Amino acid sequence: MRRLLAVWVVLGSGLLFVALSAFVHLHGTDRLDVWAYHRFYPGQRWGLPQRAADVFVNLLQPAVTSVVFLAIRVRRHSRTALVGGLLRVGLVIFAVVFLKWFFHRPDVHGSVSHLGGSYPSGHELALVAYGAPWWLVLVLAVALLVTGTHWLTDVVAGVLVGLMIRVGVPALGRYVAWVRAGRRAGSDYDDAAV
Repeated sequence: MRRLLAVWVVLGSGLLFVALSAFVHLHGTDRLDVWAYHRFYPGQRWGLPQRAADVFVNLLQPAVTSVVFLAIRVRRHSRTALVGGLLRVGLVIFAVVFLKWFFHRPDVHGSVSHLGGSYPSGHELALVAYGAPWWLVLVLAVALLVTGTHWLTDVVAGVLVGLMIRVGVPALGRYVAWVRAGRRAGSDYDDAAV
């Protein structure tokens, strides 16, 4: 049951991401993004809320969260935890770099960095992929909107891709362990039974 739920979460998140990406590419989400921008970043001025949120956003950069996540995995003294952690970090880095390059979407201020666009949010992707508490993910999402760092759909897309990685990597690890256990026991396993 757990494997089946993981498959559905990964597939569902992937399909939602593809649908959202199509809408973003076709400018179907522009009105929602502009509405959220004006709602969270009124007057387009840098004030006290933006300064406070900026500190939070800078503390939770994807590179910083990746290093902290790996340090926690290394402390567990488990080879499985380390391999799973390295796989997750590699997928996060690949997803952030490739998707930002692929979509090349301008940020709220109309600029695109040399590393790629703003879609999806690497901040949100990393936090969700590393299993951060939901309240931290939500607070960071609001901080990204308050500082005018990302569009609303960038944040949602980051959550969806992060969820695919968060659920998919442990599910893959359980599948590999199940296959190895079957081989060690000398029994035949049937891929169709998975």
